[in-house]
Amino acid sequence: MMRMPLAASIILVAASALARSFTPAQAQTSDQLDPALRRQVEAALRRDLEDARAMNGQAARLQIESVDLNGDGRADAIVLMDHPFACGSRGCTVHVLVTEGTGLRRVGDILANDVKPAGTSTAGWRDLSVNGRRWTMQNGQYQLAR
Repeated sequence: MMRMPLAASIILVAASALARSFTPAQAQTSDQLDPALRRQVEAALRRDLEDARAMNGQAARLQIESVDLNGDGRADAIVLMDHPFACGSRGCTVHVLVTEGTGLRRVGDILANDVKPAGTSTAGWRDLSVNGRRWTMQNGQYQLAR
């Protein structure tokens, strides 16, 4: 049996705990999620999911929160990828996807442990609270507010 170094074990435990704390406010949780949106998310993140499985043979767990980010009345997604490939000491990768046509377009990849829609908007897009700091839509991508 191969033993994992203590530092790696601590990082994995911390990353797992961070992933469990991901709960955007006023969003639909993964168990209530429309199956069609789940399929769209999995399709949009196909390469990331394949890379995660190739790393250690384990599938990544996706925590998907459905929220309308651009006011078009369609479900967009904030997705936390829970997997050692995507998580580290600073948090886990959170993908921000917006509905466009019949699929989803990636508008943000954020390393964080707390991402949720903020109560404010900028230029018609919901701002995000990322680890307590405001991120806004800028040039087609979510970025730290200037």
